[in-house]
Amino acid sequence: TVCPTGALYKEDGLTRLDRTKCSGCTYCVDACPFGVPKMYEERSSKCDGCAAVVKAGGEPWCVKTCPSHALMYGEREEILAEAKTRLATLQKRYPNARLYGETEAGGLGVIMVLPDEPGAFDLPANPQIPLSVTAWQKVVQPFSLAMTGLSIAVTGVAAVIARRNHVQEVKRLHAAVDNRTVDGEAVDSETGEREERAA
Repeated sequence: TVCPTGALYKEDGLTRLDRTKCSGCTYCVDACPFGVPKMYEERSSKCDGCAAVVKAGGEPWCVKTCPSHALMYGEREEILAEAKTRLATLQKRYPNARLYGETEAGGLGVIMVLPDEPGAFDLPANPQIPLSVTAWQKVVQPFSLAMTGLSIAVTGVAAVIARRNHVQEVKRLHAAVDNRTVDGEAVDSETGEREERAA
């Protein structure tokens, strides 16, 4: 995924989102060819497929409540078999009907039976991550990480040099103070001797 913080991850064939890890960078919004993630309260947001319900053995609410039973949830092979059966029936009435998600983008987590071309439903015919995001992920992001590492290294070297210079300056100042004290004691002792002679 394009997510630099790991907030997006794959589970049960679906892309899930951990909003607590989201940095609000909007890479996922820019990269998704389907326009699924949206920004909400400065963090990415998307359907999680009712993950908690599914983990407890249930079905996503949309599947459970669909009055026409158009939605299914389960193993990909079972869903593909049912989708192909529905497609054969649908093609009798809609000759342009097709499956969407079986092979697109390497196979999607959602399979759809469409009665017409994907464009009629605002779906990309050949979904791909935009080149700008790919370039960012493969070139700019690694370069910026390298530059960050270099900056940290240069800062570390500068800190060591500054510390060394500070220690040398402190030693020099202590030496100067010690010399003044010695000179001052010599003057005091001379003054003291002079005072004794005068008395």
